[in-house]
Amino acid sequence: MNNSSLSKRLKTIADLVPISDAIADIGTDHGFLAIYAVKSGKANKVYACDIAKKPLEQAREQINSAGIQERIETLLGPGLKPLSSKKVNGVVIAGMGGYTIKTILENDTELVNELNFLVLQPQNNSKLVRSWLIENNEKIIKERLVLENGFIYQILKAVKGKSEEYSEIELEYGKLEHFDEVELYKLNIKRDIQHYESIIKQMPKDKNNDIIKKRNDFAEKIDLLNNHLNSL
Repeated sequence: MNNSSLSKRLKTIADLVPISDAIADIGTDHGFLAIYAVKSGKANKVYACDIAKKPLEQAREQINSAGIQERIETLLGPGLKPLSSKKVNGVVIAGMGGYTIKTILENDTELVNELNFLVLQPQNNSKLVRSWLIENNEKIIKERLVLENGFIYQILKAVKGKSEEYSEIELEYGKLEHFDEVELYKLNIKRDIQHYESIIKQMPKDKNNDIIKKRNDFAEKIDLLNNHLNSL
């Protein structure tokens, strides 16, 4: 694997990782991020972890092919559990749903409290992740957005510390000042507005109270997002 074969999403995630003695890549899949972290000088040691055997075997093949097996250790197990006897500066958890990332963090809060940083890329439900970080004294210091294959990915970096206050919209989309990609930030919101508008158009026109309430809820969300966009 060379640098050019690393996806834009993974490269952006790697860029948020500070130079470290040891890091862990949770849900390593093919091990591309772990390999890049070593080859780029981001980490002296990487623990590439996965809950499934097959991806871990594939990662091991890639690592061996890169000739850096002495610096990347593959570990089988769920979440942060494989790190119970390891010492790492921080972890990357990418390519999972927000609920899964939140569950991984809350299942091992003791270990999370010892970390210098977290780099997280939820596929969805990023509000759950931000809320958990804020409630557990993890301060979000940087966020990135990546447009890849038509999908906008949100990537967060957090360190220990008391967080600022977040509005409901900021919990869902992040604080604009944390991003470099202002236009992508706006596009992410615009896409959701279009999504909600599409849902309303597809809803039945009858006078069912539940449908009326849902339609009104979506309309209120659209107004809220439009007002937020206009304030940027």
